Amino acid sequence: MDAQAITARTAKRVSSAITQAGVTPATVAEATDMDHADLDDSLHARRPFKVLELVRVGGFLHVAPDTLIGAAA
Repeated sequence: MDAQAITARTAKRVSSAITQAGVTPATVAEATDMDHADLDDSLHARRPFKVLELVRVGGFLHVAPDTLIGAAA
């Protein structure tokens, strides 16, 4: 699997987790100390999530980072 496919699958999982948690991406960005534009780019697979970002997002959403990455990696 190529890097872009992994980025896209991870973005989809994170976006789904945000939706299931009933919060907005802006709330996630603020709670995880991420730049809103960076989070938006990652959610739209324009840039990959950094490992620390996945840990912070997962912690805020109470979702394990490996769940966000899934079998994509």
